[in-house]
Amino acid sequence: MWETGVRPSDGTVHVHFEIKDSLPSKAVIDYSKVSQDEVAKYLGAWDVFVLSSLWEGLPCSVVEARMAHLPVVAYDVGGIAEVISDGVNGYLVAPKDWQQLAHKMICVANDSRHRSQLGEHPDNLDAFENSEMIRAHFQLYKSLYS
Repeated sequence: MWETGVRPSDGTVHVHFEIKDSLPSKAVIDYSKVSQDEVAKYLGAWDVFVLSSLWEGLPCSVVEARMAHLPVVAYDVGGIAEVISDGVNGYLVAPKDWQQLAHKMICVANDSRHRSQLGEHPDNLDAFENSEMIRAHFQLYKSLYS
């Protein structure tokens, strides 16, 4: 069951979900109230990163999850497929297919060996290192002003 609510006073979205009889108790924790600055300290405790956005560019959160060696389960939208290879370092699911998204979440959560294989896949994330991103932006700005 999925429920979403928006607090009118500040626009905060609160998400609650449960997958009965499929995951161990306390396997799914709601981090929707955690600030973006605090998320990084929790990454090491997570088993999988799930992104259910229906629209994205290339989300930094997916790159950060892979840098933390987390398998990613996400809808196949925007640039996510530039980082996630289906069945290699996570799973890509057709947008709005929440049943398949839940199925992949359960598969990854229940199989520690497979979860570890997905998480430890050697991604090439060099393009997302700070120094590389700064260099690429500098080159872009230089080309615009030349």
